[in-house]
Amino acid sequence: AYEIRPRDWSSDVCSSDLILLSVRQAEEEPPTLERLEVVPMLEAIIGELTPLLRQHRAVVRPYEHPIAIADRDRLRIVIEHLVENAVKYAPPDTQITFDVTVGGGCARVGVNDDGPGIPPEWRERVFEPYARRDTKTARGSGIGLFAARRSAEAMGGRLTSEASISGGARFVLTLPLAGAPADEPAEAIR
Repeated sequence: AYEIRPRDWSSDVCSSDLILLSVRQAEEEPPTLERLEVVPMLEAIIGELTPLLRQHRAVVRPYEHPIAIADRDRLRIVIEHLVENAVKYAPPDTQITFDVTVGGGCARVGVNDDGPGIPPEWRERVFEPYARRDTKTARGSGIGLFAARRSAEAMGGRLTSEASISGGARFVLTLPLAGAPADEPAEAIR
């Protein structure tokens, strides 16, 4: 089992200052890379986020059970930001799905919601600091996805937005697999 540091979820949205602090720390501190079983780690993080997910159903679909090379704290930060984004945009009583797959020497963690989705022209722009689509339902600073991407990159991963077959948003975190040839993950995720 994985231990996750507790976080105060009394507020639905992180403050901008805390998000920016996580970005600065990711840039300044070298990652603590280790072999992590992706599915149990993801389930532990989602368990910690239960208060945030109180109006949604979280479903984990582990199509595969990879062991990846990642920084435990940065992985938690990425998943937190993706969940915060999903609960902001997906209507209450809808599902947020987490899928785990393997491909190209990488573990892939997908986060899907039933919100309005992201138009193709915004799929890259959502990762820019302070970028926010004009919506009537969501509030926030526009830096959560920026922070998530920076945290992913700081540990050798990649965070992208893809088309979703459900019509909502889909984000994919890609991490090098443990035991993959040394040059394969860099080629596969960059």
